[in-house]
Amino acid sequence: MSDPNTDRPANAPVPNRTTTPPNGTHADGESLVDAEATARIGAESDAVAEQEQREANRQNAVRLAESRARADQLEADRAEADRAEADRAEADPQYAAPLSAAALTTEPDPIASRREYDALATDLAATSPAATSVTASPDQRTFVRPPLEPKSRGNRAIGSLVAIASVLAFAAVFVIIGAIIILIGVPDQALGTVILRFLGSPTFFVPAFFFVVGFVLLVLLVNRASWWTYIVGSLFVAALVYFGTIGVRLLADNIVMMTPDDAARRFATYAANPFVIAAAFAAREVAMWFGAIIAARGRRVKAANITAREQHALASEQYRAEFERGYTPGV
Repeated sequence: MSDPNTDRPANAPVPNRTTTPPNGTHADGESLVDAEATARIGAESDAVAEQEQREANRQNAVRLAESRARADQLEADRAEADRAEADRAEADPQYAAPLSAAALTTEPDPIASRREYDALATDLAATSPAATSVTASPDQRTFVRPPLEPKSRGNRAIGSLVAIASVLAFAAVFVIIGAIIILIGVPDQALGTVILRFLGSPTFFVPAFFFVVGFVLLVLLVNRASWWTYIVGSLFVAALVYFGTIGVRLLADNIVMMTPDDAARRFATYAANPFVIAAAFAAREVAMWFGAIIAARGRRVKAANITAREQHALASEQYRAEFERGYTPGV
């Protein structure tokens, strides 16, 4: 007897019917899961590597800024030491500061710091992810050394030379005035003989000595001052010549052995001496007019110093702005 629905005998075994998915469906699902896991792991690895690279770049930038700051500080210290040395040498031309062995061994070397900075900048550029693009970029900036502060120029050296040379003018004026005094005082004597004797006497060369000393001291004190300073200072030069000449003449007369009355009379005699008065007058006039020459150069030096400081301030501002733009994180 057979089953009418299946046309099989009733006692025949029923075959095991299992639904089998199409070939490849299960394998494709496993491959998709593996690809997603691999992509996720790769993304996480890239994120970690990018974070590590960013942190390394930040640390390198910090080290670079610190190295640059040290180099700039060393250069500023060296410039300040050079300015102090120049001022000391200008005030005392015979000054020469000895360089000790300790200074050679302990003083930081700004060149070494600059080399360290350049090496660190090279490492940062090499390790940066955008090193290739930065190198090829037309906007790449090349940083140079910061501008050094200009040295302030003085007028003491040239002014002192002019003051020393002006003693010739002082001698000429003094001789002319002295010749007039001789002609008035002793008209019956030969003028040439009297003038030669006058030039070889202390009456002539003592005032000339005090004139040079006083004028050079005035130049060293006022430096780049204007002419009115020399007009007032010429009175100091004249007073030094006047009282210095009187003092030397009194010492030559051994004033320390005189009585107070004799010393007072001798002082009054020299104070009214026409040659002493003429020396003070000549000193005042020569110092005033040669002071105008020194003051004119002082104005030019002062203007040059102002221009140099303005240019240095502008260059420093540009350098600072360029440095900040070039090393700002994320730029």
